[in-house]
Amino acid sequence: MSRSSEITDLSVLATDIQILEFLLWTSPEGVRQLCIDVGALDDSTLRALVQPMPLLSSLEIQLNRHVRSDQEVDVIRALLDKCTHKTLTKLKIAFQRRASASPAMLSGKARTSEDLRQLDAHLTSFADLRYVTIVLPRGTQSRLESWRRSLQDCFAGFQEQGHLNVTEPYGDTVDPENAPPSFAPYPFPYREGEEEEEVYEEFTEEEEARRRLQTQRILPPAAKRHAGCVTSLAVSPDSMWVASGADDPTVILWDTADQSVVRKWEAGSDIVWYLEFSPDSQRLVCSGSKGRVVIWDVQQGDELGVLKGHTEAVHKAVWSPDGTKLASGSDDTTVRIWDAETYRQIYSLEGHSAIVTFVAFSPDSKLLASGGADYNCRIWTAETGTLKHELSGHKGTLWTAVFDPEVRRVATASDDGRVYIWSVETGQELVVLHEHLGPVWDVGFTEDGTQILSASSDCTVKICDSFSGERVFTLEGHDNMVNAASFSADGKYIASASSDNTVQLWDRNEQTCAVMFNYDDKVTKTLFSPDGQTLSSGLDDGKVYIRKLSDFV
Repeated sequence: MSRSSEITDLSVLATDIQILEFLLWTSPEGVRQLCIDVGALDDSTLRALVQPMPLLSSLEIQLNRHVRSDQEVDVIRALLDKCTHKTLTKLKIAFQRRASASPAMLSGKARTSEDLRQLDAHLTSFADLRYVTIVLPRGTQSRLESWRRSLQDCFAGFQEQGHLNVTEPYGDTVDPENAPPSFAPYPFPYREGEEEEEVYEEFTEEEEARRRLQTQRILPPAAKRHAGCVTSLAVSPDSMWVASGADDPTVILWDTADQSVVRKWEAGSDIVWYLEFSPDSQRLVCSGSKGRVVIWDVQQGDELGVLKGHTEAVHKAVWSPDGTKLASGSDDTTVRIWDAETYRQIYSLEGHSAIVTFVAFSPDSKLLASGGADYNCRIWTAETGTLKHELSGHKGTLWTAVFDPEVRRVATASDDGRVYIWSVETGQELVVLHEHLGPVWDVGFTEDGTQILSASSDCTVKICDSFSGERVFTLEGHDNMVNAASFSADGKYIASASSDNTVQLWDRNEQTCAVMFNYDDKVTKTLFSPDGQTLSSGLDDGKVYIRKLSDFV
């Protein structure tokens, strides 16, 4: 095939990297501007597939939640190494995340700061590079200012030259009217205002009928929604209520019986990060991005108390299963334990060196797990506030942890794509699951503790033997990252929520998708009710769905 020089502007997703490879091979000297969303690709893959671009003058690198936190700088270097020092004039690095933890490049860790200084030195070798723009991820004003100062310090060379521009987030990083051609992944996403078209492969009549029965499209009343993305979802232990929180920032209480709105609270935070009902279903705790933790009376709607002490965003506040305590973890790097009746602080637990993304009590309320951007999980004795174990091994931000039903083991999930299972008694690593190619957002044990579920940005849900680590089966069917997944109370079903705009309900025994719910936007959360009667889901567009499972399975 002869090479041409007609293609000058490209906008490419990670899923189309082979298309980019082909186009650069056929027209290496024709590409002048490139916008690339690197997805979950690592630096070695980019170095192998991306051809040199000798005439590239403008490069935009979009980093989202798929990118492993320890690979951000390496990914940028890999793409810069494909450019010529004499032609590149513009560079934009855009963080497109809406995540509870900041990217590693902004975390202020010593290793990362040194990496950024080396990147700054590398950039100064590009003789004609005059514009370096960094678009920050969404966050509170204080965090934006902190990130801005950190980047200005690390990119001192360009800051002194006046060539560094650190900007606040502003929706899509590419102006749709001026964007270069985009190679969208298949299937094409549904957009509001477009006519919907379903594309099927060749099926027999019986297969086609079954497929149509399995695919359900549900459109809720327009009023039943938040004004922003649903960032948290909780179901009460008695299965009567669903609470949803968003970045608008509001909290809505729903009645599961008729899906009606019971009440709406103003959360007082830029983003509602987490909601949880008390064990008796009478109270609701809400934590958010301004560091405020508030407790409401579910029946009356009254504010019962505020947990005062954290100075920055609180990503999670949870009840102990016995209802006597609350625990919270924050950007201020502390973990705090509170009296659940007086709402007074009992302990402030220090030891984490970066933001704390989660806290989790053991089923017997005796232990508390915490972890975050320092890559470690700590196990505390809840009654005394003493450190029992520090669990080290992950190479990325930890997103969650869960104890097994007998409190003998605890599982942790991370940006590094791995799930570790540790001994609660000794703190020793028991099993490491190397199952995923991207960050793991969710983990959960079966009721008997024999199997463990993990959901990842690599579009899959894996079920493994929790003792041997052997894979039992893989749930494949999503076309985009899986944001949440869980077992039903009886263990018969698994629900998975994805950025491909679907919730898939899987039959665990058959290892097949029993029902697929299609929506108009990314699904951020999904939860079974404890009684197994309903499945609730929250969307990026603010809508909330509560479905009776008896209508579908």
